Amino acid sequence: AAKYLPRLTSAIDRVDLAALQSGNKDAFIGSLKSGEADLRKVAGEIDSDLTVSLVGHAHIDFAFLWAWPETIDVCKNTFSTLSGLMDQYPFVFSQSQAALYEQTKRSFPDIYAKIKERVKRGQWDVSTASAWSEGDTNLSSGEGLVRSLLLANRFIKREFGIEPTVGWLPDNF
Repeated sequence: AAKYLPRLTSAIDRVDLAALQSGNKDAFIGSLKSGEADLRKVAGEIDSDLTVSLVGHAHIDFAFLWAWPETIDVCKNTFSTLSGLMDQYPFVFSQSQAALYEQTKRSFPDIYAKIKERVKRGQWDVSTASAWSEGDTNLSSGEGLVRSLLLANRFIKREFGIEPTVGWLPDNF
């Protein structure tokens, strides 16, 4: 699989995010099609049932250098922006912290309802929300890590009917 990595990376790099941000939908869609053409060439060379999924993700730190209310505002802005973009573009998004879903449910029930709707449609992936937060696992105790996993898995299963399957740990330094 490593021999395909440079070509896969090149295809992904063709996606023109600046066009998306500037509202140039045609240029953005064109860049997606260009990247897709390259991905299809690679796929034609592989003799297996390989599936490649590209899923957008927002890493939101909990009050890292700001107050908790600002973290909640970041969730509101990120989740509502993504929801709006999903109305315009076909893509899948993932947010991997159960605590932020729980806080969004409390603070912004309308946004939370849209998230639940998009999870049902397959546009919003909660399979990465296997931990309560994306914490530093180097200093945490085994009990703390297990509690984080249990809390998150119970919440996601109860709220979305899905058991998280991905151990997403981007802050594991």
